[in-house]
Amino acid sequence: MALENAPNARDAMIGFLFLAGFVLLLNPVSAGIVPTGPELAVNVTTPGNQFGPDVAPTPDGGFIVAWVHTRSEEDRIVEFFFRPYGADGTPLSSEISSGATVERGGGVDIATDGEGNFVLAFSIQNQILGFFHDLYFKPFNADGTAAGETEIATIRFQEDNSLGGVAMTPMGSFILAWNGCCEGPDWGVSTRFVDSSGTPEPEPVFQVDRISRPDVAAAPDGGFFLAWRQDGLQGQWLTDRGSAVGSPIPLISAPVTGLSTPVARFQPDGTGLALLSSRTPGFVEILGRRVSRQGVPLGTEFPVMSPPIASGSNFYLDAAVLHNGEFVAVWQRELDGGIPGPFMARHFSREGQPLSTPISLDLPTFSEEIGPHVAAIGIDSLVLTWLNTDGRDGSDSGIFAQRYDITRDSIFADGFESGDLSAWPLSVP
Repeated sequence: MALENAPNARDAMIGFLFLAGFVLLLNPVSAGIVPTGPELAVNVTTPGNQFGPDVAPTPDGGFIVAWVHTRSEEDRIVEFFFRPYGADGTPLSSEISSGATVERGGGVDIATDGEGNFVLAFSIQNQILGFFHDLYFKPFNADGTAAGETEIATIRFQEDNSLGGVAMTPMGSFILAWNGCCEGPDWGVSTRFVDSSGTPEPEPVFQVDRISRPDVAAAPDGGFFLAWRQDGLQGQWLTDRGSAVGSPIPLISAPVTGLSTPVARFQPDGTGLALLSSRTPGFVEILGRRVSRQGVPLGTEFPVMSPPIASGSNFYLDAAVLHNGEFVAVWQRELDGGIPGPFMARHFSREGQPLSTPISLDLPTFSEEIGPHVAAIGIDSLVLTWLNTDGRDGSDSGIFAQRYDITRDSIFADGFESGDLSAWPLSVP
């Protein structure tokens, strides 16, 4: 007799699940993050240097890796590449040049929309003012062909602009966020909105007078969420065309010194999520906070790296939100002497409760690996990309990637938490 037709068995099972759920509230469900498939050597061109990788998901469970290539230590010419992959990690093409070849470029960011179209954002040295940088973008179709020309996002001269991030809505519009410093009349955090046809707003929007590199995320229904360091961590909701909504929101108000660019993300229900690695007297930690669409911080700030460490220098920090609103934070810190530390990750519930302890993502082949970036792909899967600096690609430096699966050690692992009794095919005599 099936469970749904056996009231006594069903009631007993529900009672058991209630008790188990209570225990799980006291003891969070453990989870693992395990590599799946082989490590991926991303760049095909090996002479010279590769650096600054980023990764974004595609709607079919695949992903696109973007990075910067220089021909040699002496050559100032840089080129921006990308390479698409299928859901199983199979490359869908060789590396593809963005068509932007410039003198002295900086890092690159990539963002995708609901159809697999994407945009690259990157910095290029100002050809008139020398060491200053301007920010540019170029849109692409899902098949990798250009959907427009390379266009400048920053329009003020005499500013050194540092790219914070680019975020793309499911409908194809996107926004760039950066910090401009220090010669112009307005220095601080600025953004520029570009609609789905590739047409930018006439001018950037100056958001806040703060020297802090920001990050930005796109909401499922349009708007954006901006985060930056200011006496801790601040957030700001933006409309679907990039205008500020209300006032900046204090998320982490303690007087901390940031060690990384903040990470801004959206959860599927429209809640904003922000993370920041910070130095306070005596120790270094990573903190996070969630905020509602009404601008109300949710709960208290929560620790990501547990326990905090006594010292630290440079930090790399990123995060990926899963299909159900859970998220995974990934970080790396420099050890004493500037030696790159291991890649670490931690899985959290949608409310910010830890579902795992910090987990090392290092593989046996890891050596001098720097700057992890992560994206959620498919269901309970991640992809990580990074820079190797000891010549594993056959030259000076190379870009690598690895897919991971999230494993769940839970009585709810088969989806029973949805309330569907058919998820448990229990029968009784």
